[in-house]
Amino acid sequence: MYEINPKNLSTKTILTNPRIFPNAAWWGAAGKHEAIKLQEDLFESYEDAQNNVNVITFPYQNRTPFKQTIYLRSENIYTGETKIVSIDLVINPAPRVELEKEYILCYNGAYGTTIVDTKLSADTYSFEWFHEGRPEADDKSSLSVVLPGLYKVIVTDQFTGCSTKQEFSTVQSEIFINNVTTNQEYILVEASGTNHPFTYMVDNVIQQNPRFDSVPLGEISVFAINNKKCISQKIVKSISINNVISPNSDGINDFFELKNTVFKNSDFKINIVNKYGISVHQSIVTDKFKWDGRDAVGRPLPTGTYWYSIYSAEKDKRYTGFILLKNY
Repeated sequence: MYEINPKNLSTKTILTNPRIFPNAAWWGAAGKHEAIKLQEDLFESYEDAQNNVNVITFPYQNRTPFKQTIYLRSENIYTGETKIVSIDLVINPAPRVELEKEYILCYNGAYGTTIVDTKLSADTYSFEWFHEGRPEADDKSSLSVVLPGLYKVIVTDQFTGCSTKQEFSTVQSEIFINNVTTNQEYILVEASGTNHPFTYMVDNVIQQNPRFDSVPLGEISVFAINNKKCISQKIVKSISINNVISPNSDGINDFFELKNTVFKNSDFKINIVNKYGISVHQSIVTDKFKWDGRDAVGRPLPTGTYWYSIYSAEKDKRYTGFILLKNY
């Protein structure tokens, strides 16, 4: 004889038939299925389970994504004993991939690179990348893209096996510098390409106007940038002072001029010497300075090479060079 626990249907032996007589018989007893009969149903709410209404029928689709609690009502038909327990339906979420629909691939005479990053850990997920339907060799969490076209990534959770597919495209954007005009007075940048408007950069100065009226002396770096932030190849120019003069009143290179804005509102001074080191001209410098190849008393100097030194104590700056004077 055994005792049945109706909660979990476990049994406990109470008495064993001693079998003293050859024809000993068992006395009557209820078996497991006679001692308990359960009616079990599922419900979406605890209240429904209590009231035994709105029983879930199958097939059943959960109403709340990823996690939903339903309730099991278990009733012993013989005793009327009822128990309600909650059951959590946990659905493994697909990997969440947040990529742009379109990435820009810059072209300035050579293709640049754009990085497409899922920002997911390779310890948890695996990655398959495709370009125009063909698999890429890279299986990391990010892809270095060098060609335009349609791309796809499949991200799989290594623990649950759930996958997410996402497509994106890369579009070519072009920017070129066609010409840079330079002189002491201004720099003019001419650019072409796609995705207007452009901005322009000379050294560290960025502006939308392609003309720069504040011109540094010396070597400069010039760039053009489109509105997709693609940058042209660097153009290097040297801004120098025109040092060949022929003061013959023909209107061409009649003066040694300092038009650069560097000399505007400053304390620069200039000293011009001949090949013997004798000073032939000294004066204060402005951005309108002109020298016509004459000495301090106005006499034309002979053809030859002269050297200048332009110095500012305030700016602690000095410019030096030579002047080729052709006085025919």
